[in-house]
Amino acid sequence: MKKQLWIAALVACVLMKSVPVHAETNSIDQGISYHILIDRFNNGDVSLDETVDVTDPLAYHGGDFKGIVKRLDALKELGITTIVLSPPMANADKGFHGYWIEDFMAVEPQFGTMEDFKTLVNEAHDRDINVIMEFVMNYAAKSHPLVKESPETTVENAVIDAPWKEGAVVLDQTNQQVKEMITEAALFWVQNTDVDGFKLHAADQTNQQFLQELTDQIKNENDSFLLLASVLDEEADLTPLLENNNLDVIDDPDIQNRLRAALAEPGQSLTPVIDATDSTDKQRLLQADDFYTKRFSQLTAENGRNDLTSWKLALTYLYTAPGLPNLTQGSEIPMYGDGWPETAKLVQFNRQDEDTLAFYEKIASIREQFPVLVDGAFTFVGDSGAMSVYKRTNDNQTVYVALNNDVKSQVVSVEGLSDEQQLNGILGDNIVRQNEDGAFDLVLPRETAEVYIVEENTGLNWPFILFVGGVFLLFPIGIIVMGRKAKKNN
Repeated sequence: MKKQLWIAALVACVLMKSVPVHAETNSIDQGISYHILIDRFNNGDVSLDETVDVTDPLAYHGGDFKGIVKRLDALKELGITTIVLSPPMANADKGFHGYWIEDFMAVEPQFGTMEDFKTLVNEAHDRDINVIMEFVMNYAAKSHPLVKESPETTVENAVIDAPWKEGAVVLDQTNQQVKEMITEAALFWVQNTDVDGFKLHAADQTNQQFLQELTDQIKNENDSFLLLASVLDEEADLTPLLENNNLDVIDDPDIQNRLRAALAEPGQSLTPVIDATDSTDKQRLLQADDFYTKRFSQLTAENGRNDLTSWKLALTYLYTAPGLPNLTQGSEIPMYGDGWPETAKLVQFNRQDEDTLAFYEKIASIREQFPVLVDGAFTFVGDSGAMSVYKRTNDNQTVYVALNNDVKSQVVSVEGLSDEQQLNGILGDNIVRQNEDGAFDLVLPRETAEVYIVEENTGLNWPFILFVGGVFLLFPIGIIVMGRKAKKNN
């Protein structure tokens, strides 16, 4: 009962908090991002459906700007603070993914108008949600006017390692025309749309001198403009991106791969994931899947794992480790897919699993309620079998996070706390107090996770216990007395 009251109070605090002005919207540090493939998210304007063919996995399926607006309230309830849109620019025929760009300074008509895009941005800001759009620097459609008129603006025989490679060419970023076109386009979106940032597509494959020049100009135009860097090559050297002070967040495919490998099936330790987690350098983007991998639910289901069990473990890590957690659209449903384009289906909102959704909302509210999970120092505590424990600490609070991916219950002991403290597990009903050896034993059943808040040891609530005991004692006495009075009156 006490635990239920605590959770109710936590949710109430989240619901009652005042809405900040848009000046604060640009902060990304404490948030949760959600990656949207515009054409495959939600159909909100059927008047745009003339070329839609949902039977063709490589055609437009009807998602648009208005469809995203209709789902903003649901995203807000999910705890989302930033949406990352696939490229909204005008594309060649069947360029639903956004990478066959024919006009860098116009929106794809299949998604709506520029006014529809600006309305989406404004509606998101009204809900204190950032809007970040993928900005493509490396590619253009084969049919782009500059490409057709000036073949020297492309890299001859360049290899594109992507499923949409057939309709694209690689731009030569040492070419002055290319640099001017990309820079002009970037500044156009910064100056004219009120969008909050770019996710710079394939930043690891960009000419790094040009990337530095481009990001310098963007930040000079708007120093609060958010810049995320996507990384396509899992083996890429991230040093140049880490040294670019204009970049706010960088993809981390290494952590993603380690997390997927660990949680694919029970019995795998999460310690390798924790070892790769680093809170000292530039903020990293943390995610369990993307559009080009197997969906996380697909990966775990193939090994017989329950969706809710798998996502509880994954989300507890993603929402409590240093970095910006990112969800691929539909993860909360959850959705499946063995690879592109199966991973890019329209989101199946009518198949929502309510228990999974409830956990998404709960862990998001915990992340918001305890800032230490965002800004606290990160320290590995210990492990046992496939159970791992780490802690986040700042000047005001300490939180321990335990992840047991084992096939059996495990225990990890925590030391360094006093007998005047206790660990309050807020995902389950789990209070841990000091044992006779001075340690705190974190015991978790198989395939579970817990977040422990260090707080004052309240011990047993004797006034409450005595009150309840008194009620149970006096109640039968009262019945007896009233019964005797009734007999006497008769």
